[in-house]
Amino acid sequence: YLSTMDANALGAVGVVRASQNSVSKLYNSPLSKTTISLIASASGERDDPKDHEDHLPTAISSSLALALLMGSIQAFVFVVGAKHILGASGIHASSAMYLPAMSFMRARALSAPTSTIWLVATNIFRGLGDATTPMVCSILFNV
Repeated sequence: YLSTMDANALGAVGVVRASQNSVSKLYNSPLSKTTISLIASASGERDDPKDHEDHLPTAISSSLALALLMGSIQAFVFVVGAKHILGASGIHASSAMYLPAMSFMRARALSAPTSTIWLVATNIFRGLGDATTPMVCSILFNV
């Protein structure tokens, strides 16, 4: 797909990916670290015989709900703020890369909720001490 694009479209794809990765780091890095520690602590409480209440399902559902919310916020930021994000990245309305970049950013914004949920789901498994399942799922999805 990318090999059929002209130079302006390829440049636009590169700028959009870099811009979205930079903006996503603001949300996803803290979310990732918080999810792992939240799930690990809820999992540890589960093994404590004094604790009769299981907090793990609540921690998992809260993490997934927060991921959906944060992913939706990211999608909103990418769609509504696309002009400003591209401008900050050096692509202005007069640039030949502007229209392809705007289209690609808005199309790619639709994947933000799903990718954020995938990130949190992976970290839920890591918090439970299982790094193999997310790796196998990633390999299968990429095949």
